[in-house]
Amino acid sequence: MSNKYEQLSHKRKQLQQDHLAPEWMSTASYQLLTEKSYLDTAETPYDMYERIALRAAELTDFEIPSYFGYPDWQTAFFDIMWKGCFHLPLLS
Repeated sequence: MSNKYEQLSHKRKQLQQDHLAPEWMSTASYQLLTEKSYLDTAETPYDMYERIALRAAELTDFEIPSYFGYPDWQTAFFDIMWKGCFHLPLLS
């Protein structure tokens, strides 16, 4: 492994420990986020998912059905992404 990959791995593990990156995220996934500029400056994966969830909720023009079990679309979109049900190629 390259030194850069090891640094990314260390950073990803720290973010996961701080609950700022999902547990399922691999070093390769984190590398994609950083190298393809998916993350804004000083943004964590958690921040990115919040940003995307907020925008997706803004674009959803109907109320979330109560049987979905979420209070609003932003919470639903965030939870689905955080759990790994949507991946970045789908979101881009």
